[in-house]
Amino acid sequence: MPLKYNPLLSKLIQEVSPKSNFTAIVAPGITDDISKGYEPGSSWVNITTDKAYVCLDATTGAAVWTETTAGAGGGEANTASNIGTAGVGIYKQKTGVDLELKKINAGSAKVTITDDVADDGVDIDVVTGNTANDVCVGNDARLSDARTPTSHAGTHVTGGGDTIADVIAAGNAGLMTGADKTKIDGIEALADVTDAINIASSIVGVVDKPTPVDADTLGLVDSAAANVLKKLTWANVKATLKTYMDTLYSTLSHAGRHVTGGGDTIASAIAAGNAGLMTGADKTKIDGIEALADVTDAINIASSIVGVADKATPVDADSIGLIDSA
Repeated sequence: MPLKYNPLLSKLIQEVSPKSNFTAIVAPGITDDISKGYEPGSSWVNITTDKAYVCLDATTGAAVWTETTAGAGGGEANTASNIGTAGVGIYKQKTGVDLELKKINAGSAKVTITDDVADDGVDIDVVTGNTANDVCVGNDARLSDARTPTSHAGTHVTGGGDTIADVIAAGNAGLMTGADKTKIDGIEALADVTDAINIASSIVGVVDKPTPVDADTLGLVDSAAANVLKKLTWANVKATLKTYMDTLYSTLSHAGRHVTGGGDTIASAIAAGNAGLMTGADKTKIDGIEALADVTDAINIASSIVGVADKATPVDADSIGLIDSA
């Protein structure tokens, strides 16, 4: 059935389709925009050069048209890209309407690449074998070869080609340095800084200080705080001892410092010499003498005579007391 021109249908198509220009004699420009009725999708044909264009953007004063003529240098409005996060992409570039892809080559004789025309594919295979440098596959005897590994420990220490890094304090594990070995060799087995012998040895080995001063400190194990180690100043030691001693002994007066036991004792009296304190022995002797004692008193003389031993028969050499009146 022959087709006939239908003016109503043609008008309807023109009304619903974007404005186009099929009789232009120049190429479209940036001013062929929405102000002239063009919009994205509008077509443009330059009958002078036989080239076709399509509108991509109809912004006023900045319209974008691209050529769609087959074989045009600009090509179609599409492209390609390699996707993924790793590997090598085969897409290279687009030249005109030609999407250019890279060829896949075999990196060695152990890999084969075949154009599978029948299946529209590219076949990649690995050449396997059971000799040196071949890729192992299946039950290859080389996989069960119980050869002893080559000695290579020397490559991992100082001077080797694959040295293991030294250990880092509070960090990565590694080799012990010679300095660390020397230090460890100088430490006794099961060393314990809290060991009583070690502590005693440390104290004995330090310099003496015969007279401490208030700012000096002593080590103290605090029994009221889980026996942790604390320090105590010499000033606090003296203050603590004084407080304790004051509960045991009465405080000396000033006079008490000048007698026996005081800090500033007066010396004892010396016969026919310096005056001084009376000794306890002198006090005992005086207490044994009667008050107002007089060796010339008749009673004392009589008492003395009566108190001596008797002698029944005197001899010529014996003496008798005589009061010489002359």
